[in-house]
Amino acid sequence: MEDDSERHPKRSRFTLSDTASTSPLPPSALLLRERADCVVSELLDAALIGEGLLPSLRHAKQCLMKPNFRSVPASGSIFAQVVESVSLWHMHRLRTTVTGSLKCNLCPGAAGLEHINLGPLKRSGLYRPLTDPFEVFHFDFCNLPEATHRSRSFDCRTIESGEAHAIIIWFEVWMDEAKSIKLSTAVGSSPPRDHWRQCVFFLPQILSVSMNSTVSITAVHDDDSVWFGVESTQDASIPRPINKTIEPPICLCGLHVSHSRSHIALLNDEVFTQAWNNGLQATLARLSDNYKPRIKVFDASESFWIPLLLRPFPCDVLVRKDDHARSELCSMILASDVGPDCESTFQFIDQDADTDSGYDVNLIISDCIYESLGNVWVEQHIIYHWYQKAVIGSSCESIPYRADLRACLIEAPDLWRVHTPVQLVEGIDMSALNAYYTRSVSSVRIWDHQFKTVSSPVTLLTYDLSQPVHSVSNIVTMCAEEVSGTVHGLLLWIDVYISPEHIIYTGLLNDDSSTGCASLLTAPYARWYLQGFLPLDSPAVDHSSPSGSGCITSTKRFDVSASFQDGDSETNISCVVS
Repeated sequence: MEDDSERHPKRSRFTLSDTASTSPLPPSALLLRERADCVVSELLDAALIGEGLLPSLRHAKQCLMKPNFRSVPASGSIFAQVVESVSLWHMHRLRTTVTGSLKCNLCPGAAGLEHINLGPLKRSGLYRPLTDPFEVFHFDFCNLPEATHRSRSFDCRTIESGEAHAIIIWFEVWMDEAKSIKLSTAVGSSPPRDHWRQCVFFLPQILSVSMNSTVSITAVHDDDSVWFGVESTQDASIPRPINKTIEPPICLCGLHVSHSRSHIALLNDEVFTQAWNNGLQATLARLSDNYKPRIKVFDASESFWIPLLLRPFPCDVLVRKDDHARSELCSMILASDVGPDCESTFQFIDQDADTDSGYDVNLIISDCIYESLGNVWVEQHIIYHWYQKAVIGSSCESIPYRADLRACLIEAPDLWRVHTPVQLVEGIDMSALNAYYTRSVSSVRIWDHQFKTVSSPVTLLTYDLSQPVHSVSNIVTMCAEEVSGTVHGLLLWIDVYISPEHIIYTGLLNDDSSTGCASLLTAPYARWYLQGFLPLDSPAVDHSSPSGSGCITSTKRFDVSASFQDGDSETNISCVVS
């Protein structure tokens, strides 16, 4: 390694080793001159233990560390609280109006915890604590338990009457043995955490509790996660088992392993589903005059509910077997819910089936929520759908038939800070990490962040999904419309057109304020979508001022360029400040 100790004077205190504490090699094979006095690790996830913290530190103690070593952090605890929240419950259980399938309604759900920023829900009053916070497990990182499973049972008193839907989870870690330096991820901790949020464990069924009653809780953890069992006990004198073991929940219906919890929450939103129902009805009524006797439909979605929506319409529907759990879920719901009102027929095909051979497709339909793409914002889902249409039948109709790329300037200092290059961190020059950084659009859930819009929304591009895939580009000049506003970046989202009158808004909408700036999410369902954020190189302070006519005169221009090229997987977006 090149000697640059003059540039980095603190580097001389460090010696790099090729040995990792997660190495499967025995101690004799580790190339260490001597065992270490202190282990420093950052293996924390939102539930504290989910990134291999416990087995890694056990291995370090066995193979790398001296007796009486120290650990930074030194210890940590998992805390929890029982809450009532219909909003959270809608991420876990479908409304019966979506599907009456009894198997889905009784399924305990998936074992994985949901990582979520609970701050906005708390500020909006969308969850209510039913117990005080309680410590679940404590870990001394120098003396971890050897057992990979640990359980404990205890009682909590309720502080409110209500319906328990979930248990929220956070952690606290102490950097030193004296517990003088603490890091907390509790809701409302300062500064707000972007990397570590909170977790939610969903109860298998809703539990009704009365104020000042006893709730019996069993908590279990292994080396990866934590889970709970909760019972309501009115009589605290009844003896209960101590440290009993419960199994983690397992999805039995296919819904929780084929659909993200955000996707489930969307399907539970009546505004969202009504827009889809009405838009689908309007589009199919128009197409029925052109395609008789029946419309031939290809379901290109990765969800069970598009076939469910098509049941009342005279359609022949191809359903793709792209995922076993989703296919089984579709088959189960369609088999149980087909009744006299069902006009469609359904045929399941393999994923690689050639639909151009022996099957003439009139319409391709998708909700444009593709779980296989992961956590990316809506624009990439739209482009993926457009390419699918090109493969299945470029001349067929499409639902959605159009998507608009929308944007506005925002002031969001915390969001900008976590999406920009690093320089000095605690006196150490970290700029070498910027070699791996490229300024591009990041996927964010804007509802999780504090922000203020400083311009009106504009349309950057329109993707005409009714046409074959083609290149499209545009340049729009934007100006701040707030007096002395600071612009940190560009907020991006997609308006999805089911029909001309029925639009799914995944971002912001103009309000009625005098400035015309967007200030609110368009509908409650928009919080379950991801938006795009393009940070500026540096914040732009716009010393705007009211003109004689009362309008805002901006001192800066923001030239936003958006270009999608046929063959690309995403739209190239840039912003130049002048």
